[in-house]
Amino acid sequence: VCYNPMIHGYNSIHQPIKALEILERIKRENLLLDEASSISLIKTCSQIGLPLVCERVINAIPAHLHQVSRVTDSILDMWVRSSH
Repeated sequence: VCYNPMIHGYNSIHQPIKALEILERIKRENLLLDEASSISLIKTCSQIGLPLVCERVINAIPAHLHQVSRVTDSILDMWVRSSH
């Protein structure tokens, strides 16, 4: 199953809860998020704007991806958007 297009698709039709359900499925299957999925889920958080959900997503992102500038830029953008 390709999760990246599913997460992106749910985001593009403004169904962030369904995108977050994909995260839960990824966790149940003991898979790790890749860069693309991480960024898409961060965008999901920007749509929702709930800090607890944002924290849950960020905690699911593998540590090595926190060093990738696209990921860190997306996280920063998410926190700015969710704080309004």
